[in-house]
Amino acid sequence: MSSAVRVHRLSSPLGDWELALGEPSAVLRPYIQGMYTGSTERLPGTLTRLEVPHPGVVCIFNFGTPYRVTDPRDGRSGEWLGSFVAGLYDSYVHVDARGTSQCVQCNLTPLGALRLLGLPLEHVTNQSVPMHDVLGATGGDIAERMAATDSWERRFALLEETWRARLSRAPGVPPLVQEAWHALARTHGNVEVARIAHAIGCSRKRLTTQFRTHVGLPPKALARILRFHRVIECLVASEGRRLSEIAHACGYYDHAHLDRDFRDLAGLSPSTYFAMRHPTFGAVVTASDAH
Repeated sequence: MSSAVRVHRLSSPLGDWELALGEPSAVLRPYIQGMYTGSTERLPGTLTRLEVPHPGVVCIFNFGTPYRVTDPRDGRSGEWLGSFVAGLYDSYVHVDARGTSQCVQCNLTPLGALRLLGLPLEHVTNQSVPMHDVLGATGGDIAERMAATDSWERRFALLEETWRARLSRAPGVPPLVQEAWHALARTHGNVEVARIAHAIGCSRKRLTTQFRTHVGLPPKALARILRFHRVIECLVASEGRRLSEIAHACGYYDHAHLDRDFRDLAGLSPSTYFAMRHPTFGAVVTASDAH
């Protein structure tokens, strides 16, 4: 850990929360998006989050009640999961929580997931899979050790130790995939795939095939998610800037383009999504009776 853990608490009609944030160490920072996040939720019923795609792989080390991740495109409810890995999704999902849940969440970059999880990400694309299917017994052991302490600092340190150990023996990432990801991330997806392929010195077909295998989505699909995610980030951080202005700066050429991506990736129009998005949770949330 590179700095002290910050803890925030919130009470509302939806429930009570404790949120802990810790910064990854310098050696792991290139592979992790944002902060380590620990949370305790105490809910009177079931809380459903509409989670939109983001350009990373989510690792949940759960030592409370399980979560249910449902892809609306399946037409059926998802299974309740303890600790799990959520691969790259190309559309939104519904995540249900109930009762008292506790977990540590770590969002990995695609390259970070390749190295730290040790598998081609095509195996978890558009899926949330039990942690033991990815990390084996290690995943369950981490969650058990987290449950045995009340210290968020210690919980984050346990995860740090695990990632460092795995990084020391992790396979490398194919240079083609690495260069393509950096080009997409650097431009927030606002770059043509053909241009990336030309700069790398390979065909677009080869780039797409390699990228889909290792990252889980083709580069064009991930570029779309990066642009979409950038619009949300910029609008949340902006003060008074218009959505149309931000969208244009993020690579959307007209409102129809933006509207189509939001309906595909969030299931809502841009205006409806931002009107419904809860500022604390960073998602559209709805509450219902426990079931």
